Amino acid sequence: MELERIDNIPTDTIDGYRVRPGKPLPFGVSSVPGGLNFSVYTSAGTSCTLVLYSRTEESPLAEIRVPDYYRIGDVYSIVVYDLDYEDLEYGFKIDGPHEPEQGHRFDRTNVLMDPYARVISGRDEWGIEPNWDRSDCCL
Repeated sequence: MELERIDNIPTDTIDGYRVRPGKPLPFGVSSVPGGLNFSVYTSAGTSCTLVLYSRTEESPLAEIRVPDYYRIGDVYSIVVYDLDYEDLEYGFKIDGPHEPEQGHRFDRTNVLMDPYARVISGRDEWGIEPNWDRSDCCL
């Protein structure tokens, strides 16, 4: 009898998505059995929301707030199961202090590019002014 690995089993459901605490390393997105592990470092951030997009859509497919108990130190990580990675783009919303004198300019309404991304998409047409209301910054 073969036992299923316990880290392959979702522990929670958030907004209809099966999730569990992720692995802090490697940073960025990585494949795990049945899902994708998203991990991002922020030393001053106070909350993290994973924003998922279907590659062809302007509006988010989902915004999954990473539970605080999924955070390990300064790293937010979450595994989301059953995603079609071929049609997926993502970004993060990080909340935190707005203290420019300390170098902190957090704005939880902005979708941020993953600083650990290996591939960046969007802006397929160069030389034209982008639609800044659109979320072309995502991965």
